[in-house]
Amino acid sequence: MAEKVRLYLLIVTLVVGLPALLAYAWFLVTGDVTLRPLAQIRGDFSELSVTRHQGKIRVQISWGDGVAPAIDEKDVTNALRQALQLYDVDFQILVEPSSGDRITVAYFVDDAEFGPFPLRQSAKGLELAVAALRIR
Repeated sequence: MAEKVRLYLLIVTLVVGLPALLAYAWFLVTGDVTLRPLAQIRGDFSELSVTRHQGKIRVQISWGDGVAPAIDEKDVTNALRQALQLYDVDFQILVEPSSGDRITVAYFVDDAEFGPFPLRQSAKGLELAVAALRIR
C-alpha cells in the first residue's frame, strides 16, 4: 500500500513539475523571458519585440443635407472622438456632405471598409474597426 502511495506521489510530481522544468531549461537555452515558468517576470520589457499598432482608423461621416438641425455636427464628431480615444488608437475623422436626411458612419482600416452604419449603430462598426486594426 505504501509503495502505491509513493508511486502515485512520484507520478503526480512528475506530471506537475516536468513541464515547468522543461520550460525553464528551454528558457536557459534561448533566454526568452516569456518561457520562465512559475516566476514573476521582472525587469525592462524593451527587449521584447512588442510594438504598438502603427495603423490608423479612418472614420468617414456622411452628413445628409436634410438632417434635422437639432443634431450638431460637432457633437457627433466629439462623441466619436471620445469613443476612439477610449480604445487608444490613432484615428482620423472626416465629415463629408451627402444627399438625404441620414447620417452614416464608415470605418476604414488599411483596405478594409466597415459600414456605412447608421449613426445609432456606429458602435458596431467601431468595435469591428478596432479589432481589425489590432489583428493586422
